[in-house]
Amino acid sequence: MRIQRLTDPQGFSPPDIGLLSEKVSSALTRLCKSVSAGGNPFIYCFSAVKPHVLEDMPTAGTDGKKYYWGSEFLRSLTPDEVLIVICHETYHVVLQHVDRVKYSARDKDLWNVACDFWINGLLKKEHHVKFGGNLGTPISIKDVLSGTMPPMVEGRLSGCFVDDTVLDKTVEQIYDILDKNRDKIKKWMESIRALDNTGDSESSNIQITLDTHMDSKVDATALAEEIRTALEAAKAMGIGKVPGGIEDILGELDNPTIPPSEWIKRVIFRKATSQGLFNDYHRPRRRGFSIYDHQGNVESQLFMPRRRGYKIRWVAMMDTSGSMTSDDMAYGIKELKTLASLGEGMIVPTDVIPYWDRSTRIESVGDLSTTKVHGRGGTAFDRFFSELPKQSFAREGIDLIIAVTDGHFVLNQHSYPIDTVWIYTDNKAPNPPFGRRINLK
Repeated sequence: MRIQRLTDPQGFSPPDIGLLSEKVSSALTRLCKSVSAGGNPFIYCFSAVKPHVLEDMPTAGTDGKKYYWGSEFLRSLTPDEVLIVICHETYHVVLQHVDRVKYSARDKDLWNVACDFWINGLLKKEHHVKFGGNLGTPISIKDVLSGTMPPMVEGRLSGCFVDDTVLDKTVEQIYDILDKNRDKIKKWMESIRALDNTGDSESSNIQITLDTHMDSKVDATALAEEIRTALEAAKAMGIGKVPGGIEDILGELDNPTIPPSEWIKRVIFRKATSQGLFNDYHRPRRRGFSIYDHQGNVESQLFMPRRRGYKIRWVAMMDTSGSMTSDDMAYGIKELKTLASLGEGMIVPTDVIPYWDRSTRIESVGDLSTTKVHGRGGTAFDRFFSELPKQSFAREGIDLIIAVTDGHFVLNQHSYPIDTVWIYTDNKAPNPPFGRRINLK
C-alpha cells in the first residue's frame, strides 16, 4: 500500500486529491535518487519526514514543520516541477531566509526577492533547472528595473526570479543590488499587485514567486539537529547525498568554522529575538525628558527611544583534565569575552567531577582573569550536566552552556534542555552527543 503523502486536514476535499498526492509522492521518490540522476537525498531526508498538506494559498510554502500546497498551483505542476518547488522551499527554511530578515533593518519585499534569485540560481546550477512553463517566465533584475512585465498566459501572469548575472553572489550581495534601486523595484511590485483583482488567495491570477515566504516554526537549535540528521541519513543512503554547491553551505551550518565568539553572538541574538528583546529600536523602551520655558516651567514632555538590550545568563564548563594544555584553556577563556561583555555567567572547572566550589562568577570581562584552574584528572562530564540544575546560579535560569574541551571525554547523556555550544581545541575529536560543535583552531 502506497503512503498518502498529501493530506487534507482542513477538508477542502478536491475531487483529484489522489492525483495531487501522487504528484508529491513521485517528486519525493525522484529526490531519493542520486544527484547524478537528478535527485537530492538530503532534500528527501529533510522533507519526506514532514507532513505535506493542502492549504488555502496561491502557491506553496513551508514553516519548517509542514509543507503547504495550494491545490490549484499543485494541480498545474508536473512531478518534476513539484520536485523543484520542494527543493526551493527546503532551502528557504534550512538557510533561515525568513528569520534572517525578521528583525533586521532590511526591506522584507526586497529580501524575499533576493532570496528567490539566490535559490533559483542554485537550482539552475546544481539541478540544471530550466525555468519557464508552469514555474513561470524567468524575470531578471534588468526586467524589473526596466518595468518589464511577465507575459499573461491564459489570463494568468506567471514569473519567477532568475538572473544569470547574480549566480555567484550571496543573498546579501543580491539584496544590496536591489536596494540601490529600491524605488524602481517597489514601483514595479506595485504595478504587478495592481493587476490582481481576484480577491481570492488561492485563485490569484498573479504568480511571480514559486512560494509564499512563511515564518519558521522551528528554532535554530532544533533546525540544526534536523539538518544534521538529514545529512547523516542521506550519507547512509550511499548515493550522493547533496549537490556540491550546497554541501559546503550545509556543512557550515552543521559544523561551523566561524570563530566561536561570532557564533556565540548569533546565539545571543537568537535568544533575544525569540523573546522580543533585540538590541534595536523595533520595540523601544522610552526615556522622557522635559523642555522648559524661560521661567523654568515644563513646556512639554518628550519621549526618546532607547535601545532594548538583552543580558544573557550562561555557564561555561572548562575542561581542566590532564589532556588539556594551558594554551587550550587560555584560548577557550579568550573566546568567552563576548559572553562576559553581554551578560553574566559562571566558569566551572571540570575533569571527572565539576568543582562547583572553585567556580568563578563572571560579571565583566575583567573577571575572566580570575578564573581558577582545578582538576587535571580524567575527563567525564555526566556529573556536570546532572548536578547543574541544583546550583543556585542555575535556579535563576540559564540561557546557554559553553563547554571548552579537547573533545576527548565520557558523556552518557544524549540530549539536554539548555542550548549547548562545544568549543573544541582538537579538530579531530569525535562530535559531542548533543549541542553545537565549533572548532577553536
